[in-house]
Amino acid sequence: MAEVDLDKLFKQLDSVLQTPSADAFTMPGEFYTSAAFLELEREQLFRRKWVCLGRAEEIPIAGDYLATELVGEPIILVRTPLGEIKALSNVCRHRAMPLLSGRGNCKRITCSYHAWTYDLDGKLQRAAGVDERHADFIRDCHLPEFPCEIWHGFIFVNLDGEASSFLESETVKAVEPMVEHMHIEDMRLIYSSDQEWDANWKCLVENFLEGYHLSTVHRKTLHPFTPTRLSQHFPAGSDHLGFYSWYPEDAPARGEPHPDLDADEKRRSLMLGLAPSSVFGISGFKVTYNLIQPLSPTRLRTRIGMIGIPPSNDDERRLNEAGRDLFTRTFAEDEAQLVKLMRGLQSRSYASSVLATADYEGTIWDFYQYIARNIRRP
Repeated sequence: MAEVDLDKLFKQLDSVLQTPSADAFTMPGEFYTSAAFLELEREQLFRRKWVCLGRAEEIPIAGDYLATELVGEPIILVRTPLGEIKALSNVCRHRAMPLLSGRGNCKRITCSYHAWTYDLDGKLQRAAGVDERHADFIRDCHLPEFPCEIWHGFIFVNLDGEASSFLESETVKAVEPMVEHMHIEDMRLIYSSDQEWDANWKCLVENFLEGYHLSTVHRKTLHPFTPTRLSQHFPAGSDHLGFYSWYPEDAPARGEPHPDLDADEKRRSLMLGLAPSSVFGISGFKVTYNLIQPLSPTRLRTRIGMIGIPPSNDDERRLNEAGRDLFTRTFAEDEAQLVKLMRGLQSRSYASSVLATADYEGTIWDFYQYIARNIRRP
């Protein structure tokens, strides 16, 4: 993107911070299509903020691992012999060979190239053919480790070694009262899938966090449960945003809610974004999530999943299957829309427009403000 275009984009972001929400507007196509702006997002958001990469139950026993990445940084999520989950660099300290792929279980981490071997805490144990002249290096050699914290079973990782604790952040303190009755930590994985879509990462964050499209795009899937007219925006914090998606009185049953829920919590889902790109649909019986990362200005990777209270009978198992089917059909509908949207955002004729009322698109304006506060020209 040309330098003058970046200047124009930053002027738009400045306007976001100076404009009242009643006059909220949409961002131009360059906000989503600019390669230069995406590089700023990678460095200033994804490499500095806490980003969710998976569920702790995916690696339940010592030696279980999940090889993943965060904006191109190869990472191993591994369960240590002491039961901790660590986020280690998935790059051998010798000559940069990636160490593990996929998921599995191992007693030690061995490089396939020259057999350098590390324990599950990342300490080098063996370097074949390296002599005593390098004894100090061998003794002190570890795979780099990234800060890693678990929030209600979700694994959050931070690439910035100077970041403060996620669990002690103002964001978690603000969100905790909103989710404490849901008992997310008691839920277990029902479904998980890694997908790549031809869309900008921000498009999926925005789509997940607004109710304006529910009764059009999801007329036969989500509309009977969470129609657009019952969307209710709530004020955003510095790093969280979202809305409540209320259920109609005649909504079909979706599961047995946790007994700790109050009357309102039984009648709505919390659609929550933990910025920059971890989004959750939270209710007292199920949680859906999207863990989103950019691949290019026009392509994203997301790990989508659903967790719920483990079923105790056939009726509950059938409800889980129905929930999984609804979830996958809904996201197929979203993907079809966002792929088309991405083509429209590349049109030279597209210009900034207006946003709908706060209950419908207030989260879009909240997200713009988050981006405007956190992205700075280098």
